[in-house]
Amino acid sequence: MKLFYITKIKVIICSLFLCFAFIPLSAVDIAADYGADISSTYSFGEWLAFDQKISPWVDLRFCDGWRFTAQGSAYLRLNPKRLFYRPFFDVDLFRIQTKKIPFCHGFVTFELGRIKIKDAHEMIVSDTADGAAIHVAIPGIIMDLTASYTGFKSYYTSKALLSYDDFVDASVLPEAYYGLGSRRAIFQWSTLFPEFIGRADVFGDMIAQVDLRRVVNDSKYTKQKKEIKELINSMYLATGINGPFPKSTKLYYDFGVVGEVISRQTLQKNETFMAGYLNAGMSWFLMGNMQLATRFQYGTPNTDDGSSEYRPITYKNAGIFYEGGFADLFKPELSLKWKPTPQVAFVTSLSGFIRPIKKGTIKKADRENFEKVYKYTEFALGGTFVISRDVRIGADIMYGVNSAKKKRMFDYSVQFKINVGL
Repeated sequence: MKLFYITKIKVIICSLFLCFAFIPLSAVDIAADYGADISSTYSFGEWLAFDQKISPWVDLRFCDGWRFTAQGSAYLRLNPKRLFYRPFFDVDLFRIQTKKIPFCHGFVTFELGRIKIKDAHEMIVSDTADGAAIHVAIPGIIMDLTASYTGFKSYYTSKALLSYDDFVDASVLPEAYYGLGSRRAIFQWSTLFPEFIGRADVFGDMIAQVDLRRVVNDSKYTKQKKEIKELINSMYLATGINGPFPKSTKLYYDFGVVGEVISRQTLQKNETFMAGYLNAGMSWFLMGNMQLATRFQYGTPNTDDGSSEYRPITYKNAGIFYEGGFADLFKPELSLKWKPTPQVAFVTSLSGFIRPIKKGTIKKADRENFEKVYKYTEFALGGTFVISRDVRIGADIMYGVNSAKKKRMFDYSVQFKINVGL
């Protein structure tokens, strides 16, 4: 991991030298700004994290079509339970975009830094990871190609059951899950078809290796701990079509299938199994940027016990999602010297998945025991209030209910956010 960061810094320094050494400043359009972000997370009756972050960035556009973008972040994370700060510094993004490719008027983009991983059908968990990516857009032949390779270290805590455990500094918590040395190569290709068919997407997680480790107490009579290691490899390929319905510019459809092969190695056993997914959805674009959508996903694995600790393989979820602004629906009466233009944006979702029943009972509210339940439903509600163009205040609330017949469990998580500049 240290070698990766050293190599990344060397590439950035060399690229900066090439960008500035041979091109006069008169041929460069320079834009720079910064953003500040404050957030905190409250879950299961405890404050789990408090972050203060500042992110400067610079964007250079050269007259011949080349473009250079860089962004870094420096932030302090406070663990309220143990009352200490942890400083961090990271290169969020380093991007070089070439000038247009001859004959096809496309371009090539190289990225290094915090690469966002998210496919068109929401099959890969949205995440950011240290890595590199290349993006080729060739409008002349209607093709869009993206490939990325990432390696990251992330922490997963067993204290919070909901998705917001990704925001938690779990490295100091007991019985914490964490992943090391995950490597992921993603290939995505899409092309446009006539309007009545839509767009076809082919994307896959060609190389994915996740080294999951869990620290547990070796004995209840001693304070010694041991580490349980799991190695997971997966490959999957998906294809689908999406686009507007005939003679419609506001109603879109989305349909696709996914096939996956997963291999898991633990100290107890090695297993390999296959899984298939069906994904379908519709979107209705209302006035402005308002959108109403529904999505259905269904998948079935082929394992002995019908489950996987990598992620929920067997699940059903259907939800209605709304994301948009209400600026066109009302005129704010607030009037100050700098005349803000308030805008409210809401993001809501409702989803649930069904897991096969396992042996054993729920003994305590942690992730390990929680995975043994039969059914779990999660509701997320978020809102953002835009005070001005550069100042936003928001909060996300997640609430989960386990509807197992014998015992019911509840969990909630709240994240508060203040964003300035970005």
